[in-house]
Amino acid sequence: MPYRRVNDLRMHYDEQGSGPPLLLVHGLGSSHKDWFAQKEVFKHTHTVIAPDLRGHGATETPPGPYSIPQMARDLAVLLNQLGLQPAHVVGLSMGAMVSLQLAHDVPQAVRTLTVVNCDPEYRLNTLRRWISYLFRMLLVRLCGPEVLGRILAPRLLPDPAHAALRRTFIRRYRQNDTHALVASIRAIAGWSIDEQLDAIRQPALIVASQHDYTDVDRKAMFAQQMPDARLAVLPGVHHAVPVERPALFNHQLQAFLAEVTFRDAGRALMMRSRPASS
Repeated sequence: MPYRRVNDLRMHYDEQGSGPPLLLVHGLGSSHKDWFAQKEVFKHTHTVIAPDLRGHGATETPPGPYSIPQMARDLAVLLNQLGLQPAHVVGLSMGAMVSLQLAHDVPQAVRTLTVVNCDPEYRLNTLRRWISYLFRMLLVRLCGPEVLGRILAPRLLPDPAHAALRRTFIRRYRQNDTHALVASIRAIAGWSIDEQLDAIRQPALIVASQHDYTDVDRKAMFAQQMPDARLAVLPGVHHAVPVERPALFNHQLQAFLAEVTFRDAGRALMMRSRPASS
């Protein structure tokens, strides 16, 4: 398994394929393994990099506190070390928060941005968010990651046909380090990039599942705040759509990347065809 020394930790990542770099950023309590259906498809056209964020998977779990900007810096250093920037960056949930932060803080590292089921802020400014935050914190501290995984699995993958995926999800969630998971939950609480969205100018795809935790209208509003973003609403699916319906998600991502590539080629052709100024 490949590792790199990144900032204050030893970071694990999976790399497959060749071509333009495609960075896949997992969500809370997850790892690079949950992108298996994307790696199998995109490795034929891209260099696919799927890291484990700090405190997750096979990456080291340094003591907290953690932060979303800190995780974004980790990814920027990794891409720079690998010589794989700018990359097409795809993030799910917490990974989408990190991806948004990366696009803002280190724009030269991001060619395109795909944000999957993410809100651009998680301020604890509503009773519902406070309850959700405290519930997760107490549950993980008192009962451990596996119990939280057992609660989340049927919400993320409710289809009876996904029983094997739910068991896999719970088994992988059980492997989380309790202290690192708590530090990651704290990193999400209070995070916001809402007021900087207009500065994220890379081509962006905002993916909204019909049955996600946050509603489609909220995602449509923040897509409108970004200069070059478009919204894709996926019907009948839930939060973890890359795992739940990989073919549907992969089709959306492929279409977006093809659109950007075609647009770039058209612009390059126009630039070459312009007459030289006298």
